[in-house]
Amino acid sequence: MKDLVNDYDLLDNLYNTYQLKIKILKYKPDIVVIGSEKFLELGIPDILLKNKIKCVGPIKNLADIELSKTFARNLLTFHNLEKYNLKFEVIYNYNEQQLEELFERYSNDFVIKDDGLCSGKGVKLFSNNNFKNAFGYVKQILENSNDLITDSKKCLIEEKLYGEEYVLMSFCDGKNIKHMPVVRDFKKIKLGSDINTGSMGCIIQSDHSLPYLSKEDIKESQELNKRVMELLGKTNSGIEYQGILYGSFMKTEQGIKLIEYNARFGDPECLVVLEVLKTDLGLIFQSIVNGNLDTIDIEFENKNVICKYLVPPGYPDFPNKNIIYNLAENNYNLFHAGLKFENEKYWLTGSRTLAICKKGDSMEEVYQEIE
Repeated sequence: MKDLVNDYDLLDNLYNTYQLKIKILKYKPDIVVIGSEKFLELGIPDILLKNKIKCVGPIKNLADIELSKTFARNLLTFHNLEKYNLKFEVIYNYNEQQLEELFERYSNDFVIKDDGLCSGKGVKLFSNNNFKNAFGYVKQILENSNDLITDSKKCLIEEKLYGEEYVLMSFCDGKNIKHMPVVRDFKKIKLGSDINTGSMGCIIQSDHSLPYLSKEDIKESQELNKRVMELLGKTNSGIEYQGILYGSFMKTEQGIKLIEYNARFGDPECLVVLEVLKTDLGLIFQSIVNGNLDTIDIEFENKNVICKYLVPPGYPDFPNKNIIYNLAENNYNLFHAGLKFENEKYWLTGSRTLAICKKGDSMEEVYQEIE
């Protein structure tokens, strides 16, 4: 594989903040772009800020919009944006009787979410058919915290929404915001399943909308992203939200509802967005950290795009990792992901293995090419 850079370092532990700091200060980059949410949780943007290195990614307190689902819900509630929320309860302690009463209140039709980071796999849906399994899942979350820093233990029980989902990502410099085309994400492992994944793929339509969305729906979602960016900038002594704001929404009979916020590019949503982005991405990053997004025009092609993931057998709960993988020829836009190099061979790690992206004028033709 051809290297894309001339000089680089490999870290034994990617999430060792001390090693990361040493390497970053060694190279003294003009801009650092945060990819993984784990780096937000570890406060890497805070370290960069203290060392006067510009960063596309918010400091940890502002990244709480993703790091804590409770924080995101409360932010909307406390700032008269409650209409975008759904009914929810925060659970700190396991009490079977209280849980049973709560489940009955939701007619045994609800969603349970880990408050912290779970790589898109911490959400489970329950109904009359399987609600008894919810007791064990609550106990599992409360006994196994995913928060690397605070070891906080809580989960949310939310009403189950019915409607059509979509994602709106926005470039933010703290004062100005520029929106990307809306994306349809497919999180279920397969049709009819209640098992969520990080994502099995996504699409962009050539009109940058979706059949179930009106212009007013998109405008309302854009305004909410802008309002949240502004509110986050008021929560931490004037440090503004600079980076990507990812809003996951559902259009319901009761209007637009927030599913969750992320504080970085979505995977694989960013792949389809970058497929149609015409403006230089480096220029956009510079405008974000310099606070002048309003001075550039960001353009996107009017093309249909599909991204689809290939995953190991048994993914996501019991993936088969004992599989050797032969690197595919990059005739299309292929993005290798969940692989490790060991004993001169590539092995599956159990995560999503390969993303395939393709764009074109006809959605049907693009779909057939990918298949």
